[in-house]
Amino acid sequence: MSVAAFVINECDANNTNFYVPIATEEFFEKYWKPAAEELGLIWIPLFQFGLDITAEDMESVNTELDALQEWTGKYMSGDPKEHLLTRANLLQTKLNTIFAAQKDIRICIG
Repeated sequence: MSVAAFVINECDANNTNFYVPIATEEFFEKYWKPAAEELGLIWIPLFQFGLDITAEDMESVNTELDALQEWTGKYMSGDPKEHLLTRANLLQTKLNTIFAAQKDIRICIG
């Protein structure tokens, strides 16, 4: 299984192919979750089980993704560090882009 982001409500035909891979369940459990717990994050641990995100949630999600990336840069190394940073940055970029284009869209991460 894996954790990914995808469109729930297809308000715009241009967004039907929105899909952002985040991590395998194993990678999420081993790297994302412990970092999020150490930082006291609220949103990121919920990615594993599934939640909906709207444009209104992005300020909080961005804050948490920034904190996760900063922590990862300091405390992780090697391939896991690069993989987590790449995926977190991709997720943040894609979410910000889609919400900038369409405020009423809902994204499921899970």
